[in-house]
Amino acid sequence: MLSTDRREALFWILQTLFWTGVGVIGLLMTLAFKSAIPGVGLTIFIRMATGFVETAVLRELYRRSLFRRRSGPAQWLLAAGCCLALAMLELLMMQLCRVAGLALPGGVETVGIRLLVVRLFILAVWSSLYFTFHVLESAHALELRTTKAELDARKNELRSLQAQMNPHFVFNALSGVLACKGDATAVQEVTQGLADYLRFLLEETRPLEPLSRELDALEKYLTVQSSHVGGKLVCRMKCEKAAGTVMVPPMMVQPMLEDAFQHRAQADDLPLQIWVTARIEDRFLRVTVSHTSDRATTEDPPPPGKGVRALEQRIRLLLGPQAAMERQVDKGWIRVTIHVPLT
Repeated sequence: MLSTDRREALFWILQTLFWTGVGVIGLLMTLAFKSAIPGVGLTIFIRMATGFVETAVLRELYRRSLFRRRSGPAQWLLAAGCCLALAMLELLMMQLCRVAGLALPGGVETVGIRLLVVRLFILAVWSSLYFTFHVLESAHALELRTTKAELDARKNELRSLQAQMNPHFVFNALSGVLACKGDATAVQEVTQGLADYLRFLLEETRPLEPLSRELDALEKYLTVQSSHVGGKLVCRMKCEKAAGTVMVPPMMVQPMLEDAFQHRAQADDLPLQIWVTARIEDRFLRVTVSHTSDRATTEDPPPPGKGVRALEQRIRLLLGPQAAMERQVDKGWIRVTIHVPLT
């Protein structure tokens, strides 16, 4: 959508180009068919200047509420009437010049009905271009407003999904602090890890961030969660250097880790194993989080948590339909893989 000043400047540029083009075409046609007419250059200039003023008047008429309140055939009929009135007014002025003895170059005042038809045709072409431009501009403005509304709706949806990403983390962290209250060193370590991770969550982020940024912060997250599971945690991260630079939605890996902790039985004496890998493969970034679970059976697999379901919607909103999430359950392991197109 053009601003008022830019629209005004654009109009006068196009107005000048239009009438310059009309003048050039008229001069070429006159020279081709009636090269002996004296003063043809001055004649065409007078016609151009007259037309320039007439179309400027038409523009002011078209901007009035009388036109804006009408649409379709009624608007076009009113525009045709204005064009006819201006063409007849010009013809009348030429005849008055003739009566007054003011002979114009090239005998324009003697043309009569032909002058009226030619001028009416040019004004009709100008009006058609004028209304076509405004129709296209209105359509573009409507498209921009629609796009903005869709973006606002997506932003609201993303905020809603973001609020679902980590509903239990703070409660688990506080429970972990209470669980190690007898060990002052452990309390300090968990509290510091919680503070660092919350600082990461509260930092202002862009819609897409390098994957390495979140992986670095997840070390603090795992420190807090390790206290919640009584220290029975074995976690390894392997990220290719190129994979760490890929731009992904913030907090893309954390919901999958949160899912791993939720699927662990409270009374399980075995350590929770979590493996995080990130690699580039076939023009896709593939981030996989694998974890053990006593419920990971193919007959009755545990459903994904709310955070993982919200994550799947979020990556498709931000990364497009090519982005996908795949979940597999096999021999006591649950694997969740996110496929992010590098394009």
